Amino acid sequence: MNLLSKLKATPAATLRQLAAEGLRCRLAAARRALLPLPREVRGRGSPEWRARADALFNAVGYAQAADVRGCVAEFGCFSGRTARFLAAGVAYFGGGQRLHLFDSFLGFPQASGPDLDLPFVKSGLWGAGRAMGLQTPASLRRKVRRFLPRGKVEVHAGWFKDTLPGFSEPVAVAHLDCDLWESTACVLGRLLGAGLLSPGGVLLFDDYNASRCDDSLGQRRAFREAACAYSVDADGRDYGVGGRAFVVSSYEPAGRAYL
Repeated sequence: MNLLSKLKATPAATLRQLAAEGLRCRLAAARRALLPLPREVRGRGSPEWRARADALFNAVGYAQAADVRGCVAEFGCFSGRTARFLAAGVAYFGGGQRLHLFDSFLGFPQASGPDLDLPFVKSGLWGAGRAMGLQTPASLRRKVRRFLPRGKVEVHAGWFKDTLPGFSEPVAVAHLDCDLWESTACVLGRLLGAGLLSPGGVLLFDDYNASRCDDSLGQRRAFREAACAYSVDADGRDYGVGGRAFVVSSYEPAGRAYL
């Protein structure tokens, strides 16, 4: 008897019972899979934080599904909350990536050059030493240890200009929450200038649309200059209040340096 004949011979009540049992099993599996995720990833918290969580978590999922090779990196970790979203994505999608976390643990650097025109710098909100957040690498590791073992996480403590020259691992997903033009340009100069960002890699800018969406300021300026210097071909979309994510399909690492 073939499968169709067996189904026709099975009472409708039995089929409904089997379907219900299968649905219960699938729901139970889904609930088990979601248990390790932070509450924000499961949809709780403010709409802004849900948007950030979705963007970061799904960027890691995209990289795994699209076979974009490389690690996941965050530049500017503040309270460690977004690092947890990224760590949860690495653990959930099972790509085996390493998570690299870069932070000075000293707050903002002293602003200079174009960054002096940023409204938040003028107001003092982004002043030197402000937004310090977590103060030690150990406290940041504790934020993500629920999702990843110690061997999968590397914390780089110090200013980007000091820690980035020694970093040479391919990158699939990079979250830039460093706000200032100079800090963002430093990161892009390493990721793109040294050819570290993998083809199809994702760049997420937490404050891309801050400063009145002015292309001459902050992260917008840094990415615009990098796109020109390295012939970047990318598709982007906004997330949350001020964020924007780009999938970079191609660029030329040998492009001229702009810092």
